[in-house]
Amino acid sequence: MDDAYAACCLCLSAFTRDFRASEAVWPIPLLAQLTRTLRLTAQHSSSKLTDAGSQLMKCFPATYLASSREKRLATLQVVNAAFKIYFRLNTLRLCKNMIASVESRNALPFDEYSVSQKVTYKFYTGRLAVFDEDYCKAEKDLSYAFTHCHASAVKNQGRVLRYLVPVKLLLGHLPSPALLARFPDLACYAPVATAVRTGDVRALNAALDDGQEEFIRAGTYLLLEKLKAGVYRTLLKRIHAMQREREPAKAFQLHISLFQRALSWLGVDMDLDECECVLANLIYRKYVKGYLSHKARVVVLSKASPFPKLSTVSFDEPA
Repeated sequence: MDDAYAACCLCLSAFTRDFRASEAVWPIPLLAQLTRTLRLTAQHSSSKLTDAGSQLMKCFPATYLASSREKRLATLQVVNAAFKIYFRLNTLRLCKNMIASVESRNALPFDEYSVSQKVTYKFYTGRLAVFDEDYCKAEKDLSYAFTHCHASAVKNQGRVLRYLVPVKLLLGHLPSPALLARFPDLACYAPVATAVRTGDVRALNAALDDGQEEFIRAGTYLLLEKLKAGVYRTLLKRIHAMQREREPAKAFQLHISLFQRALSWLGVDMDLDECECVLANLIYRKYVKGYLSHKARVVVLSKASPFPKLSTVSFDEPA
């Protein structure tokens, strides 16, 4: 297999030289096949993926800097092949320069590339945004990949949703049961979505434990763990709604002990100091608008939109 990889490298190198020198456009499909063959051969060879990424970087200028529009349309083919290698190697920082080139003013307008290449590109830039904790961009790019994916490409749609669903959950958008039912591989997200909707911390912990292996394999476990703050927020929101019905005059002043009792009823034991810490984090990260009175052991909610949209919150842990 190492010999096959070496032959692929020689072939791609020679082809790239001719590709630069020729004005013909017929080699473009051949370039796509060569980059794919190089990547797949590297995957089945011994420790050749890093070198394959370097080979593709040498090929990239031949398409990106080409004089003809037709040749430049091959740019995303090379970029996407490199993305697949960098994600497999977990060297995601190497994606940044290629993204900057593709999205620069000198690049072709994105709409001019083929739909399939645009979908693949947005899938990987969306996943990269997840790792960068830029969840609004992740939602935008992954949503693009999902909505533009061919209707018959069910497997690829499921791959996109594996990342899009947890991102949307984090931003406060619950997937419909019908959507999850369409994709059997997403069944592990159903109990997570139910826990987020109901504010059930115990159910979320159970769902994360049950699906831990799958979530870790997909690289979404740490992302899903961040949902715990949203579940606490939902629980506090339900307590606020009940308080507003029982004592409207005190609807925006909630004793921390109410939050503690609700958690205890769900099977989660916390003392008042721990509950206060959870609520302080929710306020700090803008999941909740208000302030804490430590002396009175009360959380005072803002009367103007005490529970803002999750797309406006900070997902960083407090220092």
